[in-house]
Amino acid sequence: YSYPSVLQGLLGDDYQVDNFGLNSRTAQDTGDKPYRKESEYRRSLAFRPNIVILKMGTNDTKTFNWSAGEAFESAYKALLEDYLALDTKPTVYLCTPAAAYPSAKGDVYAYSIQNSKLAEARDIVKKVGAEYGLTVIDTAAFTEGHDDWYAWDGIHPNKEAAGKMAHFIYEGMK
Repeated sequence: YSYPSVLQGLLGDDYQVDNFGLNSRTAQDTGDKPYRKESEYRRSLAFRPNIVILKMGTNDTKTFNWSAGEAFESAYKALLEDYLALDTKPTVYLCTPAAAYPSAKGDVYAYSIQNSKLAEARDIVKKVGAEYGLTVIDTAAFTEGHDDWYAWDGIHPNKEAAGKMAHFIYEGMK
């Protein structure tokens, strides 16, 4: 029930959707679990995609991962440029980090995710999208006010949200 599997159904047989996402990974190579050091990252490049949906940033906002917005922006751009440099010249869609909700009171959410830094990461994704002339799909605005779409932790979407997010991303791709 992940949004990529629902997206496959929406796009139909003319497309092959694969999910190279990994939980808890960061765009920043200095994060606790850098995506670019994972085999899934290498597989995503070897897949030679025509379309890339880049949805990163939430885990970069953890208290022990976030050093500065400039560090996130630089790492995010480096990851983006890896995909833009592919010989398939894929169309890249950027997704803002989705809304998050506290499982406890305060600015720090489950897994040490900082709400104030999530807002900063979203702004950076939008800025990068504008700089590169890419479509930005604002999943944060879409999920805002829908804490009922989330699992107990307030971070991970439930089955209903995955379907809704797939439809929203699909509409953003059109």
